[in-house]
Amino acid sequence: MLSCRRGISHIISVVLVTVMTLSLAVPVLMWSTNLISGYQSSYGNIFSRNIDKLQESFIVEDVWFVAQNNITVYVKNVGEVTIKVVNVYVDNTPRTTSPTTKIININGHDKLCVTDKSWISGETYVITIVTERGNSLSSYWEA
Repeated sequence: MLSCRRGISHIISVVLVTVMTLSLAVPVLMWSTNLISGYQSSYGNIFSRNIDKLQESFIVEDVWFVAQNNITVYVKNVGEVTIKVVNVYVDNTPRTTSPTTKIININGHDKLCVTDKSWISGETYVITIVTERGNSLSSYWEA
């Protein structure tokens, strides 16, 4: 009769340990699943931004040195995504443009007016265009 009770208590102890292990494992599993899904979405966003940056491509079609303090820059989007021009540098100095930012659609072109740079005829200037994604293009132009 004693041997029957010892067998039952062994079974009960195994069941209790199993239930306790599962009750601790389920929250850890749920926490790790949420953590991994968060990492997946953040990595997905990073890769998406990098792909967009690689698909971005533009050229400076022409530069006109018009009035004494104005330079007009013509930019064409030849990439696969819309670009947003956020900065224009003349000789590595940021300059005010009109408008301050310019969105150029795929295969579109538009002009940027640099309004605060005086220039001298015959001088060469480095003009750099920077987009919102961080791509830039520098080229030399003679006034």
